[in-house]
Amino acid sequence: MEKVYFSHITAFNCIKELRSSPAYNDSYDKYDLNVNRISFPDKVVSSYSFVRYLDGLNAFAKENLPFDILLPTINAKYKTPNLNFHVCTAKLPKNAFIKFNDQVAIAGPELTFIQLAEVLSFEQLVIAGLELCGTYVVAQDWGIDFTSAEKGFIDQCLPATSVEKIKHTIALLKRNKSSGYIRGINKAIDALECVGNLSASPRESMIFAMLSGPRKHGMYGILGLTMNTEVELSYEASQIAGQDRAKIDICSLKNKVAIEYDSRMFHEGVAPGQHDKRRSTGLLYDGWKVISIVPEQVHDIIAFDNLARVILGAMGMSKKNKSKKFNDNFHSTFTAFRDMDMQNFTH
Repeated sequence: MEKVYFSHITAFNCIKELRSSPAYNDSYDKYDLNVNRISFPDKVVSSYSFVRYLDGLNAFAKENLPFDILLPTINAKYKTPNLNFHVCTAKLPKNAFIKFNDQVAIAGPELTFIQLAEVLSFEQLVIAGLELCGTYVVAQDWGIDFTSAEKGFIDQCLPATSVEKIKHTIALLKRNKSSGYIRGINKAIDALECVGNLSASPRESMIFAMLSGPRKHGMYGILGLTMNTEVELSYEASQIAGQDRAKIDICSLKNKVAIEYDSRMFHEGVAPGQHDKRRSTGLLYDGWKVISIVPEQVHDIIAFDNLARVILGAMGMSKKNKSKKFNDNFHSTFTAFRDMDMQNFTH
């Protein structure tokens, strides 16, 4: 049976829906995005398939139109309402698509990230990459409305992919000498320098990107940062923290620097923040330097710059003099991230 091959924003939204499904997260083996992989065809798909499937499409509401469709040849582009056609003449890696059902396949998360580079800004692409590699799904992006996501995103989801898998897909495209035929691939490579694995929230993603991204984009270029890394506590520290291991929002294992985002949203109960305070005290006992970030610092450009300098100092890194070019790029990048955050989230 002929299939419609969703790509770009539509594929991203399909992946969001899959990842936000309780069935996906409760039964990972059945809904694993690495399962049911198929390859992109090299023959023309008839326009009849598009029209037929569009009439019965129920994956998303009509307000999410138009749909992005990937085609293998220019001759396959048909004028059909509510569809955006994208032509890909490149040799795509084997199993680059996921079989969604008998009629639809969607670009896998690795290929989707590369395709998004064609249609998103650099900052949007970075945040999209962090979401795909993270453990949350943004609820208000590009027309998707998850009514259960009161804080703007759904957390505790399984990652769709990883930085390593996206790099592998890019390497395969380059090995096939196909990268010249993939629009935006250089921007994808550039943005991937700012992406990490296992981010737990959009704001954590913003902080990580600003701290670890390259200085050429106005970021601080701190290497070796990881997100939501679990470290084992000493016996004495575990008694203080009330737990044997501590999961740190963002950290440098090499320098034993823990960066914790203090969001009131995640503290429930009679004593808000008490759990995090005990954990931080336990980390301090074990020789960690703990730096807390409050919401106000994330939206204030001067406060964030001062915070970054504190983090650099804690890591024993030199506080490099900032050129006018760096300052301009920093202002542009930080403002773009902040505006996205303020538009979509209240946490």
